[in-house]
Amino acid sequence: MHTAWEFWFYKRPFKEFNPRDRSRSRSKVKLYNPVEETKQKVDDLDYKDQLKPLGKIGSVEDFFNYFVFMKQVQEMPREIDLFFFRHGEVPMWEESPEGGIWITKCKKEDDVDRMWEAILLSLIGEQFKEPNVIGVSLSLRTKERLI
Repeated sequence: MHTAWEFWFYKRPFKEFNPRDRSRSRSKVKLYNPVEETKQKVDDLDYKDQLKPLGKIGSVEDFFNYFVFMKQVQEMPREIDLFFFRHGEVPMWEESPEGGIWITKCKKEDDVDRMWEAILLSLIGEQFKEPNVIGVSLSLRTKERLI
């Protein structure tokens, strides 16, 4: 392993459905609601501020110290993103304006655990001939899984 890598985590903010938001008649008086205010502060946080680094991977041993304790994809909560990026790179596609992104939408019958593991092992094994491959993400949504 020639490059250090890093796991990152992002939890998508919970957006509660409010049927009144679709109403054409809206109240002009807004009542103070501390729960709503706290939720608004979280929503206002910059995406970059909500990214959580989970740890630097400097060796194959470091990688497996994380990987063996990771849940299977089917057991992970929904509405999260897991990232595995080269150390020093922020898992934001905007940070690489010359780069691109390739998205794979996984079907129900796909073995996402095996796909995720294969890509991670390919990255730490430096199997991509293109040195500009800087990371991978796993996005778990209610109705779909994206790599």
